[in-house]
Amino acid sequence: MKNTFRLSFYLLIYAINAVCASTSISLIATLLPFLVIVKGATENSEKSFDIFDMFYFSSLIFFVIAPLQSIKGSLTDGVSSFSIGPTQGIYFDNKFIFISSVVVTLFYICFYLVTHRKASNRKYPKNPNPSFFPQSPNLHILFFFIIISFLLFVLASGGLSNVFSPRFEKESENTSNTAIIFLAALSSFSFIFINFYTKLSRKDKIKYFVHLLATITILLISSNPLTTPRFMLIGCWLPVLMIGMRGSLNLKATYIILFVSLIIVLPILSLTTRMGISGIYDSEYSIAATDIFTTPYADVFDMLVYLVQYTDIHGFTLGKNTLGILTFYIPREIWTGKPDLIAIEIGSELVYFAFAGTSNLSSFYGGEMYMDFSFLGPLAGGLFTGYIFKRITNWKITSSTLNNERIPTYILMAAVPIVLRGPFMATAGLVFFQLVFFYICNNSLTKTKVAKKNIYMAKNNHEH
Repeated sequence: MKNTFRLSFYLLIYAINAVCASTSISLIATLLPFLVIVKGATENSEKSFDIFDMFYFSSLIFFVIAPLQSIKGSLTDGVSSFSIGPTQGIYFDNKFIFISSVVVTLFYICFYLVTHRKASNRKYPKNPNPSFFPQSPNLHILFFFIIISFLLFVLASGGLSNVFSPRFEKESENTSNTAIIFLAALSSFSFIFINFYTKLSRKDKIKYFVHLLATITILLISSNPLTTPRFMLIGCWLPVLMIGMRGSLNLKATYIILFVSLIIVLPILSLTTRMGISGIYDSEYSIAATDIFTTPYADVFDMLVYLVQYTDIHGFTLGKNTLGILTFYIPREIWTGKPDLIAIEIGSELVYFAFAGTSNLSSFYGGEMYMDFSFLGPLAGGLFTGYIFKRITNWKITSSTLNNERIPTYILMAAVPIVLRGPFMATAGLVFFQLVFFYICNNSLTKTKVAKKNIYMAKNNHEH
């Protein structure tokens, strides 16, 4: 059975946490989401780690393992609390926890129904026609756009010194939205350049090695592990890794590495990108990493429970959040009446009551849509997410001979964990503009090569 490892991995992690860290309420609340997530994950027939593995693994951590570890309470008490996170110390009526579980379950059922017949097993061209590879003018132009994007990114970020500053020390945070657009352009152009480079002949690889080295250096400056937010870091480097590995990541090794990274690496990055290297030694922020049965910085489910309770108190918002989700790419400077992030509103409330140290908290967009339309919200959210996944993973280039058609999948794969964590309006910008710039650049290259081929064929026909 191809999925024996996936099934065993998910069951093992769940069983260990269920035995060692769960309560009766956490077992009940996570059972349905776990069953739906495992069903989707084990129907993936890919032999290597792919975008659906990333989606279901992230979902398992956020909506099953983290709440399984942190929900403390029982059915008889009627109330429960979370042992860690921004809602620690708040007691919730159990009904809000169960409603949150239903929200998650409905979302993933709809996602599964749309994607379980996905075409991820389609055969990509391994040896496209070499005559369609970009010649030196195309690579030089592509490299030129990488340089321009980098300069604009630095300018929009407030200077090179600001690029290298931890987030808590940056002089200008207001430039971040514009900077993300230029970072998206820079990274997308870099992905295409690096992908083309891996297909060049040995002679041409030597010829363009300096360009490759410069591209990687620029990307490293723009997205470095010490000062760049985690979602930008993953968004810029995971596609590069996938290109370098030719889209084939060892299934078992990747699952193990991801799990270790979640427990150790990501919490460290959360500290260093905010406060620099000194953040590692701050016991106030790093204490959570000492408990093996605590998944740090995975506060998605507890914030969902808080949002459900918040909705019960203040009422449904009838489309406000969904409108913000669908128009996230419109700058607030252009649309001053754009809906505010509900995550910031709730986060500010938690900060005010001294439960959280920052208003920058998680917010699952399926929960935000529940706040708009009750249970119809997560149903629509799951269908929408499944549709996006299906379109990206089944996307076909006008001329597949350029062999770039896997890159959008890599881009979306890198965005999955942070977009699921949310808030959607604050995290979807990078992946959206990466895909926009990829399509523009790739289609331009495709049309250029097709045009050149037509001219060449017309010329030959005329001569003969």
